Amino acid sequence: PQQCHVCQKIFQKESQFKRHMLIHTGEKPFMCTHCGRGFNQKSALQIHMFKHSGQKPHKCPYCPQEFKKPSDLVRHIRVHTQERPYKCQTCHKSFSVKTSLTTHARTHLGYKAFKCQICLKSFSTPGSLKIHLRVHTGSRPFKCNQCDKRFKKSSHLRQHVRTHTGEKPYQCNQCGLSVSSASNLKTHMSVHTGLKAHQCTTCGQYFGSNNTLKRHMTTHSDARPYMCPYCQKTFKTNPTCKKHIATHKSEINEQVYLLHLFYSSQSNMRIKLELNGPVHPNVCQYCPKSFQKPSDLARHVRIHTGDKPFTCSRCGKSFSLKSTLVVHEKAHLQNKMFRCHICDIMYASKASLKVHMRLHTGAKPYKCSLCPMTFRASSHRKSHMATHMVMRTKAKDSLKTK
Repeated sequence: PQQCHVCQKIFQKESQFKRHMLIHTGEKPFMCTHCGRGFNQKSALQIHMFKHSGQKPHKCPYCPQEFKKPSDLVRHIRVHTQERPYKCQTCHKSFSVKTSLTTHARTHLGYKAFKCQICLKSFSTPGSLKIHLRVHTGSRPFKCNQCDKRFKKSSHLRQHVRTHTGEKPYQCNQCGLSVSSASNLKTHMSVHTGLKAHQCTTCGQYFGSNNTLKRHMTTHSDARPYMCPYCQKTFKTNPTCKKHIATHKSEINEQVYLLHLFYSSQSNMRIKLELNGPVHPNVCQYCPKSFQKPSDLARHVRIHTGDKPFTCSRCGKSFSLKSTLVVHEKAHLQNKMFRCHICDIMYASKASLKVHMRLHTGAKPYKCSLCPMTFRASSHRKSHMATHMVMRTKAKDSLKTK
């Protein structure tokens, strides 16, 4: 057995140990020949290649839908079988997807770590906050290629596209009826099961979902639960409130929302908010990112291609940035070989090596006092804190002008 000296995990096979070490070193030896994107596992590259070929080898036995990943097919089949294998230990509610259970479990803890800095509404996941921020920015990043209609969510776009294609991928396993969405199938299944769980207590009318019932209940009361975060005007329905909020868009500087968040999962993957802000003239051919300077674009493209044009004349090690090579060569000249024992990068100071080692260990000891974000270096936290100051100032200014 071999033990990882970074996280102490033990592996029985050397091949498993080598694959695992790629996580800590950040090395991605499996590269796509079409777009240059790198992967740390061969299986991940094989799945990625389906994007270029358009191939979807995993077919649903119940309906015509096809998938690139076997895991996506397994999740989809649960729509047909109504299987919900993930159960909440607190209230025993069941879910078909593990991520849905994780999100639901946070509601019992009352923990909503991701707060909108504009209207102060809190969310249990960064993904939910990301979608919510589009209410403030008016951003609709998902565009239909056939009619140019735009949507806030990719799921809304997928469902809309079916109005053009006529596709109805969800099929009832009782009577064979095909419908365009999972929610429509769920509503239809009540015909066979006889379940009518969502009933209005005032007029006795039945509804296919709890959300539809909630919207209906507002017709029986004077309640106006939806409030505009800018002028405090209230509305009976969420769509009406959202339509009103859009009228404030021109008064708000969208750059307020340039806030970087990190997923609170083990991977700590960074997410970025899609904004309809200015597009710089130098656009990356591999992703939507754009830059003011051609030199900044050239450096960025190396992330996709894996190109490392700067080589050390002493030891032959290559780097993607000239500045990294300069620091590396400084270590040779000063004979201060503070070397990382995992990836062999050398530093001129012990402090620099200490910060670098956090890349491998995942340690982020510097925590923001205003949000859940954590950082490897104190300088990173200092830069991040400035975004909170900008956001609070501009949010207050927008409210003062009302």
